[in-house]
Amino acid sequence: MRKKIIIGVIVVLVLGLGFFSWNKFINPKATSTNKKLLQRKVNSNMIMTLKKGNLEKIISINGIVKPIQSQELYFKTNGTINSINIEEGAQVKKGQILMKIDDDQQRLNYLKAKANYEKAVINGTPSEIKKARLNLEIAKDKLEETKLKAPFTGIINKINIEEGSYTAQNQGKTVAKLIDNSSYQVEVSVDESESQQLELGQPARITMEALPNQELRGKVIDIGANATNTSGVITLPVTVSIINKPQFIKPGFSADVEIIVKQVKNKLLVPITAIYNQEGQTKAVKAVNGKPKPIKVKTGISNGKKIIIKEGLQAGDKIVINTYKFANTGENQGPRGMIRGGGR
Repeated sequence: MRKKIIIGVIVVLVLGLGFFSWNKFINPKATSTNKKLLQRKVNSNMIMTLKKGNLEKIISINGIVKPIQSQELYFKTNGTINSINIEEGAQVKKGQILMKIDDDQQRLNYLKAKANYEKAVINGTPSEIKKARLNLEIAKDKLEETKLKAPFTGIINKINIEEGSYTAQNQGKTVAKLIDNSSYQVEVSVDESESQQLELGQPARITMEALPNQELRGKVIDIGANATNTSGVITLPVTVSIINKPQFIKPGFSADVEIIVKQVKNKLLVPITAIYNQEGQTKAVKAVNGKPKPIKVKTGISNGKKIIIKEGLQAGDKIVINTYKFANTGENQGPRGMIRGGGR
């Protein structure tokens, strides 16, 4: 028993001696570096005075401009195009006749149906009158189908047929395309890692190379129900409407979009480089009488450049802008490194 006690005492003494030797002889450099950093005079170009401001957290993506409403137009009946009343780029109104196909047969059928209906009204039974009226309505609809009308007000984006060409209903051939030029939107693809921040109605800023020095306002109006996989990259389709439509805008323009997913106002802001992590604690370096003093702080959201300070500092405090040296040495030699993000 005495032998075991003696061995235990020897082990404790060896460990204690090792720890003492490490701190005194092996690790004096770290302690010396700490002291030098904390005693170093902070120059004016190394510090900033804290003040309150506004911060936005954004998702930046690019996309393509498209009209909010567009429609491919086609005839519902067969025939030869005998008149085209519009050109590409023409502004048209809802109900305006854009094209016609040869309607001789349809007009003849309509006149026959009308004559039969008038005869039935005079001499026919109630059942015969009803049947004649239905035939007249069908004939009238068929005659109307020989006219291609604009379903809404907009611009003729494309014409795919010429006068004298034959169009068949069963081919489903598009003869023209109409777009609503009163409103446009930008279709973008948001990376899956950022998609959980999206909400309908979030504001956005939109810029285009085709419209230099102009910033348009936008709003998130649709968030896709399904993600897409493009060469292993998972994204979510999102639609942003353009609120203040400029005079010159065309479908297919490229657009840079900043979706504002979070906003805070009148909060204490510091550069992200002024914050570092040490032993699980978030810190900044305050300048007190020209000397650096590490301060524990509590942070909020960040936009990657600036970060909100919730606790630990106040407006008017002076802090070191770049805490790289403190992050890599610290007051104590524990886990260390620059902070990379912020709270939500």
